[in-house]
Amino acid sequence: MSEAVRVRACDWVREQADATVAEYVMSRMSPVPAAELATKDDVRAVNEDWRVVKADLGRVEGEVDAFAVRVDEKFDRLVESREADRQDAGRRAWRIALALPVEVVVLFAVAAAILEWLRG
Repeated sequence: MSEAVRVRACDWVREQADATVAEYVMSRMSPVPAAELATKDDVRAVNEDWRVVKADLGRVEGEVDAFAVRVDEKFDRLVESREADRQDAGRRAWRIALALPVEVVVLFAVAAAILEWLRG
């Protein structure tokens, strides 16, 4: 029902009864044409679409979780690798220091201390 027809119907009811009855009748009439109202089939279709969307979201969430696990594993391996590299570098430095004269060892220690200080 168009708005113009609704207004005319309200005016007619007002003439036949009173304003209170007219307002009550109008409140019970849909402001939307019946052809535009959702049917039970429309609601079922939306519910089915929603189920599909939820299933897709669940699948995507699983993929994101699996990806996060892989990223965490790679990060852990990287941290372990960097720590192992740092320990290897320390061992090599000590081997070299033991083979060098005292003056060179002192220079090396000073350089290492400066590098550590620069790294913060």
